[in-house]
Amino acid sequence: MLDVKIVTQLFNIFQKKGWSSSSDLSGHYNNVWEAFCKMFEVMDKDQVELIIQLMDSYLYCNFRNYQNKIQDVISKYERQYLNNFDQIFILPLVDFEDTKKRIAKSGSSLVYATANEIRTKFPEIRNVNPGDSVEILDRFIDRENSLIIFVDDFIGTGSTAIKCLKHYKDNYYSKADTVNIFSLVVHTAGLVALSDLEVKFYYSVLVSKGISDNDKIIDKEKAIEVMLGIEKNLSISEKYSLGFMKSEALVTMERTPNNTFPIFWCNKLKNGDKWNAPFPR
Repeated sequence: MLDVKIVTQLFNIFQKKGWSSSSDLSGHYNNVWEAFCKMFEVMDKDQVELIIQLMDSYLYCNFRNYQNKIQDVISKYERQYLNNFDQIFILPLVDFEDTKKRIAKSGSSLVYATANEIRTKFPEIRNVNPGDSVEILDRFIDRENSLIIFVDDFIGTGSTAIKCLKHYKDNYYSKADTVNIFSLVVHTAGLVALSDLEVKFYYSVLVSKGISDNDKIIDKEKAIEVMLGIEKNLSISEKYSLGFMKSEALVTMERTPNNTFPIFWCNKLKNGDKWNAPFPR
């Protein structure tokens, strides 16, 4: 049974984050609470303390939060900038290889919501063209003075964005195009990776590494060791240790990205037993 002090700390975190049965966790609240309780029951003191500390920085943003985030990103656009273009294309920021394999990505679900918000905020802009794929540009080969906006809900390392832009430039690029990247949440690693590209970047929330960039964690080396100790029982490949490419992210969107520490999303132990992850992918 959990110590009363730990339960109190967990309760206080849930209160601070606004995670209640009537909040955005509605429908998942009991599962998330139970998952953390079960997690803490099998952890030692250092491990529990680290997870509670990380929870303080955890960003939970499901689809119910997306509209506000979309509006926030769009508010950073200047009306005159958008009015300079003859046409605006809203496209999902996805890896072309994933689209060929029919792997669903979160960017596709944002395309039409983003287009609708642009039309609402800037009603004078008529030629807003949302598309499920960059292939829509094949229908506009002779386009002039166009803005191409690639959208996603979360950008982690930036690898998907780089692949997407390369595929666009190799197959659909026009000298008349201006390219923007539009993301609700972006990791500092992705921001750095994309900083050398000739594109404008718009986003709502910037997140960083949960341990290495956390000013509240004094002994970061020990914290990493503790996390690696937690992970040794999880059924994950090495590339996901500390999150994909060591991202150390603390983020759950409509789907938890693999950049997040796997203790929060991995649902299987090395011995084959089920692990009740609070935010499974």
